[in-house]
Amino acid sequence: MELAFTPDGRTVVSGCWSGRIKLLDVTTKQVSTLQGHVGVIDSVAVSPDGRRLASSSVDGTLRVWDLQTKLEVGVIQAHAAEATGVVFSSDGNLLISSGGDKTIRLWRAPSFAEIEATESGDGGRRR
Repeated sequence: MELAFTPDGRTVVSGCWSGRIKLLDVTTKQVSTLQGHVGVIDSVAVSPDGRRLASSSVDGTLRVWDLQTKLEVGVIQAHAAEATGVVFSSDGNLLISSGGDKTIRLWRAPSFAEIEATESGDGGRRR
């Protein structure tokens, strides 16, 4: 299970083995579910402004969600194998993903256009 907090500390995001993402409002204890991936969630990341969530999965995709509406706003077929990680840049305008295809890829966050890909050597696996 992957976990992240929103920058305001109000919401905990968890990526689950079921392919679902759970959002827990720590104040109200209300739980919301986001569904779109077809496999285990490998990584979740919240944008610095707290408005978007990115997730990566064994299905090879990155998905981007609007945290206010809880709707999916983008899907990227990011990797030929599992997408093992995703992070936002500090300004929130870029996404970086790693994959089991041993690549690291850079994406523009608003348009989801790929900027660059490079070999990572180990498939982005955590040790």
